[in-house]
Order: sequence, then C-alpha cells, then structure tokens
Amino acid sequence: MYFLIFYHRIQPKLTEHRRISSLLQLRKSFFQLFDILIECNYPLDRIFLLGFSQGGIVAIDMVTAYKKELNQGMN
Repeated sequence: MYFLIFYHRIQPKLTEHRRISSLLQLRKSFFQLFDILIECNYPLDRIFLLGFSQGGIVAIDMVTAYKKELNQGMN
C-alpha cells in the first residue's frame, strides 16, 4: 500500500504573495504568544527559536521582527 501526497508547489514569482502572507500570519500568532508570555513575567531571554529550512526562516524573521517591535515600544 502506498500513499500519494499532492501538493501545490509555489513558483518563485514577483507577483506571488502566498509565502509572505503565511509568514505574516505566523508572525502575528507568535507576537500574541510573546505578549502573553511577557504578561506572565516570563523572561524573553529564556525563549529559544530554532528551526531547519522553512522553520529557520520563521525563527530569523521572528527575531528580527520582534526586536523591531520591542524597540518601537521603548520610544
């Protein structure tokens, strides 16, 4: 017995926005999680974001985007 996995490969085009829109949705969810952790006095320096391939991109995006968010809140 075998299983066929069907997927729709996203072609790299300038007009393609599905990757960035899904990344922004994921970023919003992580920001909400971080906000909850901060409200519970959980130290951010104890949160580790790790990933491989697509997960690595998410981790890098989260670190850079949330750092900007924190810096804007301090001004």
